Amino acid sequence: MRQGIGAIRQQQLQQEQLKKLGESIKADSIKELDEQLQQFKTHLEDFARRHHRALKTDPHFRSRFQEMCSAIGIDPISSSRGFWTDLLGMGDFYYNLGVEVVAACNNLQSTTGGLVAIDELVSLLLPRYQRSGNTICADDIERAIKSLKCLGAEYSIVIVGSKKMVQSVPRELDTDLLVFLGRLSPSTSSEQPVPGVWTGKTPDELAAALAWPIERVLRAAESALQMGLVWIDQEAPHEAVRYFLPRDLQ
Repeated sequence: MRQGIGAIRQQQLQQEQLKKLGESIKADSIKELDEQLQQFKTHLEDFARRHHRALKTDPHFRSRFQEMCSAIGIDPISSSRGFWTDLLGMGDFYYNLGVEVVAACNNLQSTTGGLVAIDELVSLLLPRYQRSGNTICADDIERAIKSLKCLGAEYSIVIVGSKKMVQSVPRELDTDLLVFLGRLSPSTSSEQPVPGVWTGKTPDELAAALAWPIERVLRAAESALQMGLVWIDQEAPHEAVRYFLPRDLQ
């Protein structure tokens, strides 16, 4: 009996020693990892100092830099003070860009229904940045939208066809509606819009292109019409109804 108790105590002692050894190894590993991350952050700061001008003016360079920062948990966009804000001013940059995106979306809302292509926003806002020797790209618009969420703005990015679009009016967009809008987009059609000529598609054309029952097309079309995302041509009662994206009529 005594030998059995002794063996149990010996086993418990070994388990405690192994536990302490494991905790020690874990602590050493965490310390080593922290040191490596700190070293990497230091190198990243040096890199940012050397390439300060490129980070200000080259959107693609800026995007890659953001990816490096994200890999180690640094977010220059939301930094409110310290090195990143003092050197890069990225938080202010994306906040100001976000404000301009909001203004542009509001100005376009009557003709877009609250969905604006990111490429369209870049084309609209780029000239004012170029005048000061800077530039922006689609990635900057996306990051600006994300920075607005910190302020409670309900803007989001959705995919319509092959395009990324900013949704400025909070609403639920189901899959059928997004596919329907994507099929109306010129980027998914072999028929590119001709200036001054109204394009658009009939329910039958959409049903054939999407391989949907006509009822499914009409449901998606009705949702899009109610939201103001598409327009409808009812000028010629004897002809088939045609649906248009507002952009096609500008």
